[in-house]
Amino acid sequence: MASIKMLEPADAARLKEVEKDVDNKFSWAWMERPVTVYLAGDKVTTKLRDYMKKVDIPGKALCTWCNELIKYGKKGSISLVKHAETGKHKAKQSIRRTNYSLGSMATSSSVHPFFSRFSNTSSRVQQSEPVCEPVVPICDRVSNQQVTTYIILIATLL
Repeated sequence: MASIKMLEPADAARLKEVEKDVDNKFSWAWMERPVTVYLAGDKVTTKLRDYMKKVDIPGKALCTWCNELIKYGKKGSISLVKHAETGKHKAKQSIRRTNYSLGSMATSSSVHPFFSRFSNTSSRVQQSEPVCEPVVPICDRVSNQQVTTYIILIATLL
């Protein structure tokens, strides 16, 4: 079985060759199309580029969240948007939304209460705005928790 290769905008010649017999030929502009769905009552807007990749199969794109090939050959980008509105895709999106984002605890001046006694608070600049909203996979959170636990254990033994 041949492997599936993902195409990039730089692969214009390969894309033209792959799409020669397709009614609605793939367009990279489709990837910028916003898709709005409702998850648990919240309105969530993403772009197709967040999860759709063009593959070297005529008339098909890969949803990387669902690991599913989507046929767009007859209806074009509408097929890709319709996939984003399916229950299976929304379930994957909901999982990613809840498991891959942490709260805004990460500020440049935030220090865990345990470690506040070791820090020099007079030299820190107080800032209440979050520096960034980290996107952290669950496996990294587990590793981070294990390291934090070891540090606390070592600090209490000192």
